[in-house]
Amino acid sequence: MRRTENSKLPPRIDRQLHGYAVAASAAGVALLACSLPADARVICRKSSESLLGTQTIPFNPANGQFPPFNLAQTFFRGSTTSGYAYGNRAFFIPNTQAANDLLASDGLPAALAKDAVIGSKGRFGKGNSYGLLFAYGKLFGGTVNHHQGNFPLTKVGYLGFKFSISGEAHYGWARMRVDVKKPQTTTNLLGFGYETIAGKAVHAGACSTVEESTASDLDTTQASTQYVLPRSDARITETARRAKMATLGVLARGSMAVASPVH
Repeated sequence: MRRTENSKLPPRIDRQLHGYAVAASAAGVALLACSLPADARVICRKSSESLLGTQTIPFNPANGQFPPFNLAQTFFRGSTTSGYAYGNRAFFIPNTQAANDLLASDGLPAALAKDAVIGSKGRFGKGNSYGLLFAYGKLFGGTVNHHQGNFPLTKVGYLGFKFSISGEAHYGWARMRVDVKKPQTTTNLLGFGYETIAGKAVHAGACSTVEESTASDLDTTQASTQYVLPRSDARITETARRAKMATLGVLARGSMAVASPVH
């Protein structure tokens, strides 16, 4: 819109408006560079949590008031009636009413291959034996390749889960690896992701959405045999967050400058 000579603003306000416009343009470019693609609705995080011996940690993917799951490991070593024995177990335990594990046909948490579909077609529940992932060692009669539970040892695998955000169901995945150094195991949580759109399915290990109606059914009893590196689009970096806050601050300061009275 062209200004007439009579509507010309005082020089100070005119300079402030010009500065605000420049800041807004720069902020717009910065926000575009820092934001995720419009179709990236899965929040993904890396993790370095490790459980050694007997230990329990909360698993709270959306930072809710109450952690929907607990990840636990137990270790026993000592003498029994049959002699010296040791045993390790790990559990993925639903901790709220709406939280559930994706289960295999045996009622234990399913070990998923990368890209397995996690959605409304899956079988979800609290899981037998408190959501047992594995039982390994002389106490349980298990070996690295043959043990109780579906989760593999010494390989990366995925778990599927369902939990509630504001009363609506959301689907997600957790990436884990169990290291074995006899007699103990170390259960490592490597990362996780969840779909921010209620009821929307997600691929195990992926940071993009999936149309469940067109996705092929994948075997939920087999685990991946590969170590999977985190996807680059799985990271929402602290640098990006700070840049976004900085540009918003520039906009706020520009807005206040325009609104301030001229003396």
